[in-house]
Amino acid sequence: MNQLDKLKHFVRTQVFRSRENPLARFILRHAAQGNKGSEVDAFDIPDGLDSAGIDMFVEEIASRAQDDANGLGGKLQRYALVACEAGRKDGPRYAFRLQGDGEEVEEDGDGEEKPTEKGLVSQLMRHNEALVRYNLQMTNTVSVTLARRLEQAEGMNQKLIEDRQQYLLAQEAQESEKHEREVDLLKVGMAEERKTKLLKQAENLIPVLIAKVTGSNKDSGAKDSPGMLIIKQFAKSLTQEQFQAITQTLAPDQQILLFTLIQGIQAEEQAAAKQASSPNGATS
Repeated sequence: MNQLDKLKHFVRTQVFRSRENPLARFILRHAAQGNKGSEVDAFDIPDGLDSAGIDMFVEEIASRAQDDANGLGGKLQRYALVACEAGRKDGPRYAFRLQGDGEEVEEDGDGEEKPTEKGLVSQLMRHNEALVRYNLQMTNTVSVTLARRLEQAEGMNQKLIEDRQQYLLAQEAQESEKHEREVDLLKVGMAEERKTKLLKQAENLIPVLIAKVTGSNKDSGAKDSPGMLIIKQFAKSLTQEQFQAITQTLAPDQQILLFTLIQGIQAEEQAAAKQASSPNGATS
């Protein structure tokens, strides 16, 4: 089907489409992208137009369009045939193109213009722009997600480091506490061992000191030396508070010796008092 047949089909369809809203005219315009376009001519629809009359009517429109195209210098021209109701209200339109000197340009199957190179480039640019916008949005989404996961990983790593440090500090504190307990046990053991040794030494020294203080190893007529008398007199003069104050400044072995000395003096006094109270000990 050539362009003239398509134009006839469009006009015939519009004329017989409805008797309730009959068409008043067809307007031939220059088709301009983005606006209405300038009017070339207007064709009133005759009354009682039949099928044969439509063919002649359409041929007149096509001839007028071709004359206009030839008059514009032979360049490719775009036209639109618009069906108008009463009151010049625009209705359906049919777009087509004509080359000067009568050369036709094919339209698509629906009577619409085929895509032009400029239109295809514009559509491709819009497609690329949408693709770039989508890729940018996805890149931003991935970047935000990766940054959030990196922040979470750093926080988890920091927490693990802190937990490890706390564990090492707790382990070190346990080791120190264990070492202190071992040292305390060693001190206690050494003190017990020293005490045992001092007690053994005291057991060996007590009989000697008692014999030395009481004079049991001397003859009955022997007397104490002046030094021993001074020691005895000093020990007897000590009060309980003085004895406690002195013992606090002495070492354990010195405390044992002092205590043994006091016990020896007390034992000597008790023995002398017992001998004086005995009938055999009375003097003549």
